[in-house]
Amino acid sequence: MFQKIHEVSSFEQGKIAEVYVKPLEYVYEWEPLFTIQTENGSLAKVHVGASGIIKDIHVTAGETIKADTVLAVIEDDLKLSGSD
Repeated sequence: MFQKIHEVSSFEQGKIAEVYVKPLEYVYEWEPLFTIQTENGSLAKVHVGASGIIKDIHVTAGETIKADTVLAVIEDDLKLSGSD
């Protein structure tokens, strides 16, 4: 069976303000997964353009991260949705 794995990476440097998901939870395409408080104080939501199951989460709320840090891993369910 074919599986597609997505690494969800940060696009900003800052601090993880909120984690919205848990391992083995199903997430929908473009659903917010994390909020990052950037160095200038703004909040940035992190989402991914795929739906599937959260396989692993690599960060916790309050953790300081660099840009391009892998935040989570999602196994794509490979189902077409309205925005595909």
